[in-house]
Amino acid sequence: NYALFGASIILAGFVGLRMGGRIGMVASAGLWAFSPLVNRYVDSALIEPIYWFWSWAWLAAATAYWRSGIGRWLLLAGLFGGLSISFRAMLLYPLLFTCIVAIGITWGVRRNPAHRELGKRIALSAGASALLPLCFMAVNSVKHGTFALSTGSGAALYLGLSPVTGGVDPPMVGFDYDVGGIAYGDHLTIGGDKRLRAAAKTIIEHRSAREWLKTLRHKAQLTLFLGPEERRFA
Repeated sequence: NYALFGASIILAGFVGLRMGGRIGMVASAGLWAFSPLVNRYVDSALIEPIYWFWSWAWLAAATAYWRSGIGRWLLLAGLFGGLSISFRAMLLYPLLFTCIVAIGITWGVRRNPAHRELGKRIALSAGASALLPLCFMAVNSVKHGTFALSTGSGAALYLGLSPVTGGVDPPMVGFDYDVGGIAYGDHLTIGGDKRLRAAAKTIIEHRSAREWLKTLRHKAQLTLFLGPEERRFA
């Protein structure tokens, strides 16, 4: 994990150099290397460093493709992005959203060849990253009846939307995890995952937009302005 974290710092510097010169390189690598949110996971047994490495590798290849238009950078961006999503699916939906937005921008600036070409490259690099994960999701849909990379999304959705905890990890507010009770056992089974997603859907349907904005503001404040210990019982 330490080696992957070190490699991700180098990649962050490369991306910063490509996008903002030497100042961008120092700022990008420095902010990543000394981020408290990042450092707390470096010496853990979790897969975050692997996910970070492949995410930075995708961004490095993508920025190289945006600037050069060389096809091999696009292939690498698609591979690296697909690997990042395969380890942790958090990047899938932002990349799909980026692809759709970039296509819209490309259409909107179609009279400006330079902007249109950049929009096309951004759309391609984002869309290519989703191909490998979408293939796995299609296989899972046929074999297991769930269009997802893996189980676990139901628990994440439920815990992130729970009105009891305000969407934060239960231990942070003095509770224990209750996903097992809703899943009727292991939350990582296909059945348990579906039950938790159904519970999350029910929560979404019964909360107003004003309540959601309040919850999102609270979670943003906890993440941006408080440390791990300060977030307890906040």
